[in-house]
Order: sequence, then C-alpha cells, then structure tokens
Amino acid sequence: PGLLTLRAVEALASADVLVAEPDVLDVVRGHARAGVSTPELTVVDVSSTAAGVPVLRDAANLVMEAAKGGRRVVRAVAGDPGLDGNAGVEMLACAAAGVP
Repeated sequence: PGLLTLRAVEALASADVLVAEPDVLDVVRGHARAGVSTPELTVVDVSSTAAGVPVLRDAANLVMEAAKGGRRVVRAVAGDPGLDGNAGVEMLACAAAGVP
C-alpha cells in the first residue's frame, strides 16, 4: 500500500483525468497535478460477485470518454494491473475502441 513506480508518479503528474478505485484514490491523488479531474467509480452492486467485491461503474467507459476528448487519462488500480481481472478487460475494451 502506498508504493508507486517512478513511471506511475510521472504519469499522474501529467494526467488531465484520474480514474482510480476508491481504495487507492487518496494515495494516487497526492501525486496528481492540481485540478486533475477524478470522475467517481461508484459501487453498483456489492452482492453481485462471489468474493464480495463490489462492482464499480464501468471504468473503461470513463477512460475512453475522456481520452477521446483529447485528455490524458491515468487509470489506477490497487496492486499489479496485470493480475487484476477487471484491468485486463478495461485495457482490451480501450484497445478495441482505438484508445491508446
């Protein structure tokens, strides 16, 4: 908790929009530039997953909407995004939509 790579800190410092899960928002917001937009990921249904993990508002759509508007977007998740099942789905959705 609270550990970020140098690349993450650099990306946060240049972001126009920060899309972060509630449990990491306070940590990463401290590295974002003043005035960065932080659209909320809201809990939709806490009972919808077997592990009790809340379902969040669709982060991929928030990222794509902001990026297509020409803004630089950073998506922050807790831990390794390669091990986060939702992060992979979000990355594939962005790639399919032509969002770098």
